[in-house]
Amino acid sequence: SSKEEGEVVNDLPTKALNILLSNQVTEIISSKRFTYISPHSNTTQLQESSSTLLAARALAKAGHSKQAWEIIESLFAAQGANGFLPRYRYAAVHHPNHNTIQEEKKEQQTKVKNYIENSTFPNYPLFQSAPPHSYAPPTLSSVTELHGSGRIAAPPFHASILLDVFYLSPKSANDLNQLGYFFHKLYKYHDFYHTILTRGCGVDGAETSSGADAYTEVEESSSAATKSATPCYN
Repeated sequence: SSKEEGEVVNDLPTKALNILLSNQVTEIISSKRFTYISPHSNTTQLQESSSTLLAARALAKAGHSKQAWEIIESLFAAQGANGFLPRYRYAAVHHPNHNTIQEEKKEQQTKVKNYIENSTFPNYPLFQSAPPHSYAPPTLSSVTELHGSGRIAAPPFHASILLDVFYLSPKSANDLNQLGYFFHKLYKYHDFYHTILTRGCGVDGAETSSGADAYTEVEESSSAATKSATPCYN
């Protein structure tokens, strides 16, 4: 009946929220609490950027803006010193019988696989070429460190989703504080793209001189065969 169909439709948001909450993971690292939504029930050690942002928006719309801000903060915990945000953030692995990061890494090298078991998600050993130090996630303690996806960047949806989370929230003092807190991290992220990733690059990826003639120079010197999107100094 139409009444039963209406009840099913009205129940869908609740069921969808329950799925999100069932994949919620909480970590305690150096007395700091991290909460995030795992993209798959078998990948509790992985946080993927885009699914995290979509989950945060959904939680905010369902009236859980506090949890939305928490999982966004967990994502930004992997932000590099230069503003870079990796696509994947991996949970910090810690074994009580290991006293140093070196011992931890030795354990990881012998047991951790390139892909997370029972899933199609890559694991951090796959990104073996270490990025420059400024790209790396911060070390939170002497025996625990976060892993990111090397120089594989997150799709840049963060600013749009964070603004959505704020508009969907009750706009309380906490929500306003969170927006201000993340603004500086977002600014750093966008600055990474504009001043580091594409530093010295022209419209088509070719190096240009500064000044009013920059675009003219690119137009005259570039052809379909030579155009490239490769950053000049990255």
